[in-house]
Amino acid sequence: MRFDCTAPVSAHSALEEIRSVVQEHRGSFLEQLKRFVAQPSVSATGEGVEDCAKMTEGVLKQLGFHTSTYRPGGTYPVVFGELKSSRSSKTLLLYNHYDVQPVDPLDEWKTPPFEPRVIQGKLYGRGVADDKGDFIARACAIQALQEKSIELPVSLKWVVEGEEEEGSVHLHEYVESHAKELGADACLWEGSELNPKGRPHFYLGVKGLLYVEISLKTAEGDRHSMNAPIIPNPAWKLVWALSKMKGDNEEIKIGGFYDDVRRPSKEDLAMLEEIEFDDEETMRLLGVKAFLGGLKGTKLLERLVFSPTCNIAGFGSGYTGPGSKTIVPGRGMVKIDFRLVPDQKPHDILLKLKKFLEDQGLADAEVTVFGEEMPARTSPSTPVVRAASDACRQVYGVDPNVWPSMYATGPMALFNNIARVPSVMVNSVAYPGSSYHAPNEHIFVDHYLKGIEHLALTFFLYGS
Repeated sequence: MRFDCTAPVSAHSALEEIRSVVQEHRGSFLEQLKRFVAQPSVSATGEGVEDCAKMTEGVLKQLGFHTSTYRPGGTYPVVFGELKSSRSSKTLLLYNHYDVQPVDPLDEWKTPPFEPRVIQGKLYGRGVADDKGDFIARACAIQALQEKSIELPVSLKWVVEGEEEEGSVHLHEYVESHAKELGADACLWEGSELNPKGRPHFYLGVKGLLYVEISLKTAEGDRHSMNAPIIPNPAWKLVWALSKMKGDNEEIKIGGFYDDVRRPSKEDLAMLEEIEFDDEETMRLLGVKAFLGGLKGTKLLERLVFSPTCNIAGFGSGYTGPGSKTIVPGRGMVKIDFRLVPDQKPHDILLKLKKFLEDQGLADAEVTVFGEEMPARTSPSTPVVRAASDACRQVYGVDPNVWPSMYATGPMALFNNIARVPSVMVNSVAYPGSSYHAPNEHIFVDHYLKGIEHLALTFFLYGS
């Protein structure tokens, strides 16, 4: 049976047809994902990235997309595809990335990271949750609609980049030079997640990011620690500065850090009140015994969504091997990521950080920037959010948890601010325990198949 392109089709009838295709192709849809996950694409090292870019373009071509590739800055390819429909005047832009995080530590994996396996209903493999599962789910959703309709209900454009896990360093160049080509009514960003009970989270924005490494050299090399009374120790100098950067109440003490923070609106706070969030289950999934400040409920969500952060991601100095080695290190370094909220700007925070370091006597410290992203936010009244919410009720039997913003980061602001395309996260195949960026990354197979159904119905409803 095909959808009648000239007569109205109810959401329920459309879902029944979509679901029949998904069940019929359950095995092949899973194999498509396995093949894609099996292809390494570690942007930090370059392992397999070029081959995965070719595989990505092949997926789009097989669906009928007209494709092209670009290498902004001469780096990994951005794959672009377009599939036009004469049935609708609406166009959706899709964004995904095909690169993945490094697999280290390898000895903590239950299964080889690039040999995807299903164990007790879970599919394990690097990138299956972030972001290959979402990418292939979208491809399968399009395939499901193509089997039931002569033509898609909405025109689609698709951007798939290869260095998101490295901070999308060159995506700005691509979006600026192709802003007109990227024009659309809305953008479906890479996937969000399901809560522990299987209820979808929708995210209407992302936090920004400034990721830096602060390195300090006080000597030409390590020196015997008998000299500790008379030579500077870079580790101590960094520790003293860090102790003044943030207080034990989590307040960030960099001068002017909070100047541009946008306060949440009444609508923002009301959205948090409607979110189903299990504090205890989330603590269990994160492997912690308590949240900072003992926060719970809506107050916890306010901190999570609306507060900028200053996080020590790594610290290194001196000897860290077995046994003892009595030295004063000659160098020290700390890696810090700042998650930013509207209307903070990464470059402004960088300048304020450098001023702070100068005030702490570390004017000679070298600050290297490894990532900058602007925060982004989209209105909940955007039509694609309504279509995805209607589809959610049909597929999952519940309303989605609609968040004003995700508390992670992606280059969404490039699309919002430069291409002028409102962007949202309204579908996912992952859940909070999916071990993103960690060993044993996985998703539930049933979540993946349901995600295909939801995406297909969202496309159908938005274009109808």
